[in-house]
Amino acid sequence: MLFPVVYKNFITDLKKSGPIKILSLPNGENMPETHVANFVVTTHLSEWFDLDYIAYNLPGGEYSPNVFPGLTYVLDNPKSAVLIMRNGRVAVTGTKSMEDAQSALEYVVELLTSLGVSAYYNTDIKVLNIVGFVNLEEEIDLHTFYNSLSTPKAEFDPEKFPGIVYRMGDGIDMLIFQSGKVVFTGAKSMDSFKASAEMGAELVESKLSEASAEA
Repeated sequence: MLFPVVYKNFITDLKKSGPIKILSLPNGENMPETHVANFVVTTHLSEWFDLDYIAYNLPGGEYSPNVFPGLTYVLDNPKSAVLIMRNGRVAVTGTKSMEDAQSALEYVVELLTSLGVSAYYNTDIKVLNIVGFVNLEEEIDLHTFYNSLSTPKAEFDPEKFPGIVYRMGDGIDMLIFQSGKVVFTGAKSMDSFKASAEMGAELVESKLSEASAEA
């Protein structure tokens, strides 16, 4: 199950994220601001990296092959973590946009080149995951809400994860928390993220409205 891993990866970032825009629900009401918490990308910057050499010459680089096969380097601007693999592949996580991810990759190329390492900037950048959320600012009774969904797309096991996981399709999951935060993870583009956020928020709001009308 994805519960512990997903929760650990994004829960801290939720407090730091800034809004990107306001969406409108089909009934014309404004939806709460949508936030991006993590924009994860990957690309190749070389055919091969000598990670032992890079680790020795790069201050702040962390390389423990017995624990993880890649070298980790943290950037302050843009705030992000870079994972450098021996096969030349590099992943960037922690940014809030494609622009920031590109800036991080450009910086890494310049940094590695300054160390005498062969590296090139690659415009073929693949988005691995976009994690974002909306805050409905309304507490949700998760047990009642889960029962109202009545669909195999939803999963709720509070002993393993403090929220409802709703499979939206195309690898995108909606995570619903008691606090009213609704998180979306798994999107590979901003268009799919925004569409999922709009559809997901509409679903949650409609179920909450139904519950309120029945009370």
